[in-house]
Amino acid sequence: MTAERNRRALVLQAEGDRQANITRAEGEKQAAVTRAEGDKQSAILQAEGAAQARLRAAEAESEAITRISQAIGTGDPAQYLITTRYIESLRDMTRSNNSKVIFMPIETSAMLSSVGAIKEVFSQTGEKSGETPPPPPKPRQLPT
Repeated sequence: MTAERNRRALVLQAEGDRQANITRAEGEKQAAVTRAEGDKQSAILQAEGAAQARLRAAEAESEAITRISQAIGTGDPAQYLITTRYIESLRDMTRSNNSKVIFMPIETSAMLSSVGAIKEVFSQTGEKSGETPPPPPKPRQLPT
């Protein structure tokens, strides 16, 4: 009789442990699902906030371009926008640690003036370092 009571107690204890493990696992599962849903909602809200910020920045820039265009009176707002983006890009490129960056403007006429300016820079660097630039090569007659 004592053995039977001990056996029943062990069975009840095992059943209680099993049920406790099941309940604990279900709780952990529900906690993981709740965390995942919270992360999802957080990501959605952050994306919506970033989208609204970009929209407001675009609206503000549009308003600024419109006001500038009205103040100037004539001119293409698109050209203004392209020019400002171009200047911003040049500014960002000059922040590079690479000192061998040469900027080439969009327009051909400006490009030719840039080539002249580059030539002048190179001739000035030769003068500053104490070196004289080598003379241009003499034309030679090729044998026929």
